[in-house]
Amino acid sequence: MGGNAMEGEGEPGVPALAGIPLPADPAKAAALGRMAVAAGELAKAARSRNTRLAYGKAFRTYAAWCAHFELPPLSGDPRIVAMYLTALASRRVGDLGQWLDFLVTGVEPAPPPAKPPRKAKEPGAASDAGRRAARAGRAPPTLKVHLAAIVAAHRAAGVSLDSRHAAIAQALQALSRDTAHVPARATAATPEVLRLAADTCDETAVGTRDRALLLLGFAAGLRRAEVAGLDLADVAVEGRGVVLLVRRSKADQEGKGERVAVHRAAARGHCPVAALEDWLDLRGPAPGPLFVRVRRWGRVTGERLSPAAVGAIVKARATPFAGEGERYSGHSLRAGLATAAYRKRASRDRIGRHLRQKTMAVTDGYLRGELAWEDTVTEGLLD
Repeated sequence: MGGNAMEGEGEPGVPALAGIPLPADPAKAAALGRMAVAAGELAKAARSRNTRLAYGKAFRTYAAWCAHFELPPLSGDPRIVAMYLTALASRRVGDLGQWLDFLVTGVEPAPPPAKPPRKAKEPGAASDAGRRAARAGRAPPTLKVHLAAIVAAHRAAGVSLDSRHAAIAQALQALSRDTAHVPARATAATPEVLRLAADTCDETAVGTRDRALLLLGFAAGLRRAEVAGLDLADVAVEGRGVVLLVRRSKADQEGKGERVAVHRAAARGHCPVAALEDWLDLRGPAPGPLFVRVRRWGRVTGERLSPAAVGAIVKARATPFAGEGERYSGHSLRAGLATAAYRKRASRDRIGRHLRQKTMAVTDGYLRGELAWEDTVTEGLLD
């Protein structure tokens, strides 16, 4: 049932020559096949790797749901998609098989036996927020990711699907109403927390790398994937500081690249440029990833840190200084830079340019807490 609709790294594939009449000449047919493969590769490159992985996972879930109810996954029927989104919003168990059984029987599976608490959660394990989402159903943003994946798979298979059909639109509207959702936001890492986190980094290879990663990621306002994506060739250290070339980002999928400048700080212990120079001395001049894995006994490798590893480092270093209800993640560095700069009277426009954001609305999303204090009229009312 549409088994060839997903190819590569979990993304809707492009059927190479389906429905195209081939030339009789074998050489010409082979050349056409090579061009079709090249077109498919270009289609893959048009989306970020994370997007392809998310689409692939979403479509596999949809295909499993269709198979369970003996429905064609690539029929182009918006009613099927609307029913799937409704079912997805009700998903209260993490296991796919248990969820499908739950849809048929209406009986939720018994909870697994309680396990003793772990001392530390390994990087990449399911978050508390993720477990809550599995129990409470999928939020509207997740539903839209699944819809986008289904539409992409239909398009790749050459099947028309109207994502704006009334059946789908009405389902999304009703589900958005019923599953009121406030997105969980990472706590902004303030300069005070950042300094404390950096002070936990010792002089070992791991500590030197982590200090540079924290301070540079904060000062440049980088996303975790941007930190992981930096290469040595993207770094230009000069007297005033360092200029980074961010080759590809969430807002720059075409890879045009943007440069970000970071000044030196007065205090060397918390200077992002000095921390970077210390790491470069340890890392060495070999070309390749800037931030790499460190093996046992402090052996520096050439293996690039993943975005998840970057997030795990930020979380591990900052969480000991978290207050009640605060949640640090890889995004805390970028959010912290925006908040700290605004408190230092940097304009929203300058902050947005430094963060390479396309609209002021996106920048304001980072400054929501600060703007709320500007907009309040309560100061002095009850004095």
